[in-house]
Amino acid sequence: MSTALNSIASRAMEIDEHYANFQATKAEKTKAVENELNVQKTSPSSNENMPPARDEYVHEPPAAPIGLYRLEQDENGKPRVIFDDPEKTNDTPKPRDVQKPEDASKSRDTQKPEDASKSEETCTGNTDKVDREIEHLKEEKKRLEQQIRSASGDAEKIERLEQKLEHVEQELARKDTETYRRQHTTFSS
Repeated sequence: MSTALNSIASRAMEIDEHYANFQATKAEKTKAVENELNVQKTSPSSNENMPPARDEYVHEPPAAPIGLYRLEQDENGKPRVIFDDPEKTNDTPKPRDVQKPEDASKSRDTQKPEDASKSEETCTGNTDKVDREIEHLKEEKKRLEQQIRSASGDAEKIERLEQKLEHVEQELARKDTETYRRQHTTFSS
């Protein structure tokens, strides 16, 4: 027990020494910082005569187009997407209209420039192909479930059918979502 007390006492003395060193180092650092601040206060600096720095807005003309899309509002306040075409040198961006090749030559001749921004294009989305895929997968799932029920004696056949069923269920879960429908929608004008 006396050895335990001796080791505790020696450890306590070590801690006291470390703490005393820490306090001395801390005091030295504090004095060094104070001295540095005093030197800075007494030395004349050229920054005293300068006003504080401030942000300033400097208007610049628009940069040259670099091929970016941007969102603007038309005269009715509706949002529209504008493409900065670096190949065009016109300062007035115009919305791009999608037209069929044979209609494009007719409309260029008959359409006035101000009518181009006012024409609207409507597109129709079609999800029939995706719906047919999903329906086919549901029918495949029902067929596999029926085959599993009818193959009651053959364990190997049931295992193969269950693997196929699991694959069909995973594919159905992946495809029977709104995200998949939106990504695979076909559009026509």
